[in-house]
Amino acid sequence: MNIGFENEIVEFKSSISQLDKGILGLTAMINRSNRGTVYFGVDDHGDVIGMDIGESTIEKIRNHIRDKVQPRIFADIDVMQSDDGKRYIAVHSSGFDIPYSYDGRYYIRHAASNESASPDIVAKLVLSRNFDSARELESYVEELSFTTLGDMMIARGLHPRNDTSYYNSIGLMTKGGKFNLNAFLVSDNNNIMLQVVEFAGESRTSFLKRTDYGSQCLFMGMRNVLDSIHSRNEVKLDVSSGIRKEVELFDFECFREAWVNACIHNAWRTMVPPSVSLFCDRIEIQSTGGIPYGLPISDLYEGRSMPVNESLFRLSTMLGFSEHTGRGIPKIVERYGRDSVRIADDSVTIVIPYAFKPTYVIAREGPNVHEIDLSEKERKVLYYLVDNPHAKIAEIAEHIDSNVSAVKRTMSILREKELLIREGTNRNAKWIVKSFTDSH
Repeated sequence: MNIGFENEIVEFKSSISQLDKGILGLTAMINRSNRGTVYFGVDDHGDVIGMDIGESTIEKIRNHIRDKVQPRIFADIDVMQSDDGKRYIAVHSSGFDIPYSYDGRYYIRHAASNESASPDIVAKLVLSRNFDSARELESYVEELSFTTLGDMMIARGLHPRNDTSYYNSIGLMTKGGKFNLNAFLVSDNNNIMLQVVEFAGESRTSFLKRTDYGSQCLFMGMRNVLDSIHSRNEVKLDVSSGIRKEVELFDFECFREAWVNACIHNAWRTMVPPSVSLFCDRIEIQSTGGIPYGLPISDLYEGRSMPVNESLFRLSTMLGFSEHTGRGIPKIVERYGRDSVRIADDSVTIVIPYAFKPTYVIAREGPNVHEIDLSEKERKVLYYLVDNPHAKIAEIAEHIDSNVSAVKRTMSILREKELLIREGTNRNAKWIVKSFTDSH
């Protein structure tokens, strides 16, 4: 009977005489993938050769693990039997308190071999633990307020309190009783930037503008970015197949998952915030820190996560931003493919392509507005609505230093010229600026 082959989470040993090497391999596998299984009584090719299993065999394995592995792990030890009656043992364990040492030394699994872990690898393992990486880092400012966070909690039916005990319970205090980095991020008065950067073309060489939604409670900044990007989504009618079909510019739920994950799982200890970049053909969401060292990329695609900012993740869940389902990356990969997830040593970038060219890009790429027979006020209105499609009449009037009546007349003229289209209801109206080339 053959049970497969050795890999990053499976190792074979012919007998209990190889207990040392077997358990060493188990710690190396846990350090790499947070789990592993060692089979005793199986040869290198995966064939079950069987072994003698006495009354003390299981206890011997358990005691060896207890004496040699730190931090302590708890293993499931099962006696198995092959189709032809040969008995063998499976030792399985998992853990997140990496790095684990065997007999005082650290090892890491590479393919089917166990290698000594260098100091650099050990440091990466420590930083990839499933714990609050920001909880024991003290805030840069001790005088903090949480009015916005409190209001958001109340809106969710929660009952926040303004006292140290409560702040500690939601992960905003260090063990020493001071506000931590989590508290700084969700306070009213942090200086963290959350930027949406726009470029005219497909590369970063054609910078247009930068909008910052930071310097406020992280969760409010996250929400403002979501609202901003949502306002840019649009629907195009596709009748090419003979069936009337509405196509969205991009899948907003995919963007939402990517943006929330970027903010919550960002390596905030570096103080480099996540960001959103808008190009003419796509959106890119980038976060700092890469993926946890012990998390295989294949597991990431399947929805397994290892939050390094556990308290921040719990707060995000309380406020309705995050879920425990781990569906974010699988949803994005299902919609846009694996190439949409770009993983580097120190960053993760999610790429969401547009289904068609946005109207605001078409308008921007049209002839110079000065070549068209428009008044200065008409040009100002069009330019403003390209970037603010949900703007109210009063907001437009204030921006161009005019009055509401005059703006209404101007917009009526633009609609007559077929340069401006109004979509949606009165409560959710959206202005679409058509390409100047569409009418001229």
